[in-house]
Amino acid sequence: MATIQIKHVPDTTHAVLSRRAAAAGQSLQQYLLGLLDEQASHPTTDELMDQVDATARSSISLSATRTMIEDDRAGR
Repeated sequence: MATIQIKHVPDTTHAVLSRRAAAAGQSLQQYLLGLLDEQASHPTTDELMDQVDATARSSISLSATRTMIEDDRAGR
């Protein structure tokens, strides 16, 4: 597994995240990893549009495209 280090985190940001981690019964590392996993599990708009573009070449309908975008937004 890779390691990520973030420098120069403002004290207030650290304090808020530490409190949230404690409230969730997690270490700060566990809590932040969960946030990163959540972010990485949803494609960005650009990634989604690339997927739609790639799929569109196989004649996806506008309705199906709209559904994909709405499903992605609902999952956030």
